[in-house]
Amino acid sequence: MTETGMTGGTPQAPSTGRGGRSRSRTTRRRRAALVTVLCALLTALGLGGATSAAATDAAAAAADASKPAIRGGNVLHSTSGSCVVAVNAARGEQRYGVMAGHCGGLGTVWYADAGLRRPVAVGESVGHPSRQYVVIRYTSTEFAYPSELVGDSVTGPVRVTGVRSPAPGLAVCHRTATIGLRCGTITAVNQTVNLPQGTLTGLFRASLCAEPGDTLIGTPAHSGSQIVGFLLAASGNCRTGGTTFHQPLAPILAAHNLTVAY
Repeated sequence: MTETGMTGGTPQAPSTGRGGRSRSRTTRRRRAALVTVLCALLTALGLGGATSAAATDAAAAAADASKPAIRGGNVLHSTSGSCVVAVNAARGEQRYGVMAGHCGGLGTVWYADAGLRRPVAVGESVGHPSRQYVVIRYTSTEFAYPSELVGDSVTGPVRVTGVRSPAPGLAVCHRTATIGLRCGTITAVNQTVNLPQGTLTGLFRASLCAEPGDTLIGTPAHSGSQIVGFLLAASGNCRTGGTTFHQPLAPILAAHNLTVAY
């Protein structure tokens, strides 16, 4: 019996068309060997891993860019109310947010929507001793958490490039819901404010204005692209002038080993 590729029941090499296919296989083997050698050389030089890491970072950035983002200045919701994210931060690959201390506590679940259907974070740490801030840990992969603050429709988000300690005379700005960007200067540091819910210490005072119902507690204050703090108390208004008191962010980030500008 004779079958394709066999003669008299003995396996035979298929026809090579005058050796053309054989030469083609030899060429492919040589090319594959050359590629293997080049890859080994790049790895030995430390370039192969770097290229792979760069490609991985680029892919991760592209994936994040396609997701809806939660930024500093956005509002999250819980069963006990709504609060502003002052700033996003990172520890390694994990993303966190910082909020004012009245915003829940350990284990509080935060949602992206007021209907409480899309959980995004959980309360992880509370500032001691005065509970002036809370650190939340982002848990949802549905969203991106860039090192940015909410901006306007023209200029877009504000990229956070670092954190700055408050000092008298430093220009700072914050964004309100209806008025938009308001700017002023820091007039004093290490301030104490007595409120019905407790005494707040270590704050900085600024000549920013805040309107009741328009500027939320926790609203971030920044100097250019550097984050400085977030709003905790205010007096006056934006018509006759006002005074605002803010929690500095530098000590919070340092205490929890968190970074911005990632």
